[in-house]
Order: sequence, then C-alpha cells, then structure tokens
Amino acid sequence: MDILQMSISAAVLIIAVVILRALTLYRLPKRTFLILWGVVLCRLLIPFSIPFRLSFYTGVNMLLKKAPAFTVPAGSEAAIPAVLQATASEPAAGAAAGLPAGGGASPSFAPLVLLWFGGICICALFFTVSYIRYRREFNTALPVENAAVTAWRQAHPLRRAVQIRQSDRLDAPLTYGVFHPVVLVPKTTDWKDGERLRYILAHEHVHIRRFDTLLKLLFTAALCVHWFNPLVWVMFLLVNRDIELACDEAVVKESGGGTKSDYAMALIGLEERKSRLMPLCNSFSKNAIEERIKAVMKSKKITIPAILAAVVIVAAVTLVFATSKATPGVGAGTRTNSNAVEQ
Repeated sequence: MDILQMSISAAVLIIAVVILRALTLYRLPKRTFLILWGVVLCRLLIPFSIPFRLSFYTGVNMLLKKAPAFTVPAGSEAAIPAVLQATASEPAAGAAAGLPAGGGASPSFAPLVLLWFGGICICALFFTVSYIRYRREFNTALPVENAAVTAWRQAHPLRRAVQIRQSDRLDAPLTYGVFHPVVLVPKTTDWKDGERLRYILAHEHVHIRRFDTLLKLLFTAALCVHWFNPLVWVMFLLVNRDIELACDEAVVKESGGGTKSDYAMALIGLEERKSRLMPLCNSFSKNAIEERIKAVMKSKKITIPAILAAVVIVAAVTLVFATSKATPGVGAGTRTNSNAVEQ
C-alpha cells in the first residue's frame, strides 16, 4: 500500500470518527475517541491492512462492479479505484495515483515524490524549531519548592521525577517532556488557593501519567508524513481537544462528581488570553474552552453499559473502516499490495 492509498483510507476513517464524535461526544467515555484516533494513527503509519469481508472497501468494490454509472472509459480504469478503493490490492492503483508503492519512484512521478518529501521536511522543521524555541524559553523558568508542592509530590508518586517550575512567559499551566516531565505554571499562580492549585496539578498529573506528550509526538509525526491531506490536519486539531477532554473527565472522576462546577470555574479562570502554538506540550487551557466546560458539566459516571457501547463502537469502526477489501476466492492469508502482511 503506497502513501496516497494510506492517506485516502485514513481520510475515510477520519470522516467516520468525526461524525461519530459529533453524535456521541457527551454520551461515551472520552477515552473512546482517543482509542479511535489511535486506530487512525495506525492507518496513517502502518503500510498494510488486513482484508475483511465486511470492510467498507469490500462494499465499495461490489458497488463499482454492479453499478453501470461507475463505468469509465478504457484506459482510465485505475482512476476510480485509486480514490474509492484506497486499500485495493492492485499495484497499478498506487502508480495511477502518483506515488509508487515500495519499489522507488518512476521518472514521471519523481517531482511528486520530491514535493511530498519536501513537505515532510518543512513540517518537521517547523515543529522542531517551535519546540526548541519554547524549550529554551521554558528553561529560564525557576523551580518551585514550597509546602504545597511537597505535599502534592508525596500524594502523587511517579517513577519519573516531575519538576514544577514557574515562568512569567505564559498565562496558563502546561506540561512538556516525556521521560523528564516538567509542569510549568504562570508566575501569577496563587499558591494559597488550594482548590485551584489542586485542579491544576491533578490535570497535569493525568497528562504525565498517560504519556500524552508522547502521544502528541506520534500524531505530529503522522501529520508531517501526510501533510497534503486536509483531513489529517482536522484530525490533529481534534486529537488535541480530545486529549484535554479525556484529561478533564479523569480529574472530575478522581475528584468526585460534585466538583464539576468548581472545576469548570477553574477552567474559565485559567483560560488563555493569548493563544500560542506550543507543539508537543499539554496545556491546561487549550482552544475550544466552551466545549471543555460543556463536557465537564455533562459528564456522568462511567457505567458498564457505556463501556460496552464504547467497545462495540471501536470494534465496529476498526473492522469496517480500518481494513481493506477482501479478494473473492482467496483465503485468510491474502496479502495486500504491499506484501507486508506475510513479512
């Protein structure tokens, strides 16, 4: 499977997740959507897929064969499969799309491959330079050691040492670093406001515990590879929102359901006045603050039926949209066009 087929297949999956998210955002556990975005991430980065009889692409293939309206002139047969059958097994489909599969670029498509690679380099350079610039800025922050920080560290032990620093260059708390995480808080933080401080540190603790910075790094890598796909940029935006929503849900659950209004007020009080792009950092206050507050206020206790519904939805979306079309007459060992399954 070539890069364009992977991107088109992921685009279909992104559309499915976006629709599902719009319909069930306040009904399902928020980690459900992170799992679904993880499936999208696999589709973007893994160059093969497993054939499945009930796949979306199996149905598309059957429609293309049966519907006369899809008949195309001779010589252009690969045009439709290259778009609608992104996981099709014919190597010619990828060549028709412009990005060859595996064996190297043909001379006629070399400019497209160079353009794609150049886009990767530009995106990677942008995120890397931005991150380095902010890291240098953050390194000027001063460590905080007081009774509140000491008590919090004792109550929330982690295998990784967590630093808490204070900076006058930001307006809202954030966390960065994977193996040596740092919680950065504004210089204006009121260390005597125990309730708000508890929410801030609890939120950042969830980010650290779940390795959200590493998760953002993986999605950033997928964005750099598939920079030409606008739906991947939509995914990147929504992933950042859903990371925050899942974190908010965890804080409310750990603090008790009666704290929802207090936590929502903390979100409002910590809303950033200036929105800055901080790659690979997890911020307490991100964009879409209204969505976060609404999600907090509508959050309910996670029940067994809700968990079962989430499992069924994730399994269904994965089997239908993350698999490729099944080839009739071929057994379960059927290979996709990348030959990667048997390897």
